[in-house]
Amino acid sequence: MNDTMMYKTMYYESTRKISNQEKNIEDLKETIEHLTIEMDLYKTQMRKELLRLQIKLGQKNDKKQVDS
Repeated sequence: MNDTMMYKTMYYESTRKISNQEKNIEDLKETIEHLTIEMDLYKTQMRKELLRLQIKLGQKNDKKQVDS
C-alpha cells in the first residue's frame, strides 16, 4: 500500500512537471513568433532607410558632377 502511494505521488509530480514544461514551451514559441515579426518589421524599415540614403547620396553625387 505504501509503495502504491509513493508511485502515485511520483506519477502526479511527473505529470505536473511535464504540464509546466509544455506551458513554458508554448510561451517560448509565442515569444519567438513575436520577436520574428519585430525583426521583419525592423528589417523592412532598415531597407527603406538604406534606399532613401542611397538615393540622397546619388543626388549629392549628381550635383557634384554637374558643378565640376
